[in-house]
Amino acid sequence: MPSDADVKTDEEQVLQLHHEWVAANRIGDTKWCRDNMRGGPDGVRLFNTNGSEYRGVEHWCDLWDIYRNRIKGDRVKKEPPLFESVDPEVEICGDIAWVTSWFRAKADVQGKPLPELSRATEIWKRTDGG
Repeated sequence: MPSDADVKTDEEQVLQLHHEWVAANRIGDTKWCRDNMRGGPDGVRLFNTNGSEYRGVEHWCDLWDIYRNRIKGDRVKKEPPLFESVDPEVEICGDIAWVTSWFRAKADVQGKPLPELSRATEIWKRTDGG
């Protein structure tokens, strides 16, 4: 059984992954996705706030390649898009961890605003590679 120190370390690692994911999402960092999300074409499954489903890292990266330069922040104030995690909570069970949080966005895609607040759930699986 892991010690409290080991569990804390795991929680910190998962929370770091979560914050890196949020940052990658903000700028469309496909390198981060390819380096941290694995499992083949069906290993990653993402549901977007627009109701679309993306299967596999490459499908998600293709989306980012399309929208990276189309997502804008406050056009009047000339501020960059804002994507942030609100109140993330980490749970760990063996090699599986999940993060639940609120996801705040202040951005639009080609003039259409993204939902300002949405729920987010991430599930992470520890593998031999980390």
